[in-house]
Amino acid sequence: DGVNLVEIAEATGRRTLPAAVTELVRRRDLGRVALTEKEQRIFTTFVLGSVADELRQQLLWSTRQVELMNERLAGIRTSHGIGVEIRWPLAEDASGSAARIEELVRTRASARSVDANAELTELLRARVEEQLRTDPAQGYATALRAALDHRSWHTVEVYILGPTAGERRRISRRARLSQGETRVVSYLALFAAADAFFAGLPDPVALRLILLDDAFAKVDERTIGELMTQLVRLDLDFVMTGHALWGFGPGVPSLDVYEVRRAEGTAAITTRVHWDGTSRHVFG
Repeated sequence: DGVNLVEIAEATGRRTLPAAVTELVRRRDLGRVALTEKEQRIFTTFVLGSVADELRQQLLWSTRQVELMNERLAGIRTSHGIGVEIRWPLAEDASGSAARIEELVRTRASARSVDANAELTELLRARVEEQLRTDPAQGYATALRAALDHRSWHTVEVYILGPTAGERRRISRRARLSQGETRVVSYLALFAAADAFFAGLPDPVALRLILLDDAFAKVDERTIGELMTQLVRLDLDFVMTGHALWGFGPGVPSLDVYEVRRAEGTAAITTRVHWDGTSRHVFG
């Protein structure tokens, strides 16, 4: 009656057109499931075999640096009995998942349970996807790097110790310190951070150099001597600039100072003064 019947022929046989469509839909759905499972396996292997281990190493390294800073600071007190302590807690605005991720990755992969691995994978995936949603154009690699940067999860807090035994205060406007004492606390924290950083480098003979512009402003001469003694104690080399900054004292075994002087309308004159730990030697 003029009706054409269409069949699809393939290696497994012949099918009517509706049956062929049904089979193609079934194969498509199976393919999607298989792809999702493959992606899951790849992501899990990547996260647990690489990202989580790298994150663990970074967390342990950072924690150790803070410990090193406090070990160095433990024996340092100013002439007023002030000491410094560093803490590295999770930031108040850090996502709630950060604490759990840290807890899980601090455990070695070989010691984590299957359930813990599954939870860690899901937490990391969710964090990366959340970061990716904020800017889809940034790319997966950028989102992964930003989402798992553990430094952004933490904050550095500086605490003042003393002068009375057991006294501990977080540095702030309410800490009741003079401007000079506040600067001293800040300098000590800076020195300890530099020392911990250099100590963590793979090359044990790396140059331990810090640069300070207009160093020790509004700090009295005696305290400057104390701070420079601490630089020597921490084995930090330094280059500084400052107004009338000398730094000669018994705690500094060797130092070169260049003073630049110029009267209005005249050329600048540079004088070098070398300190050998006991005496000054002037060179024109």
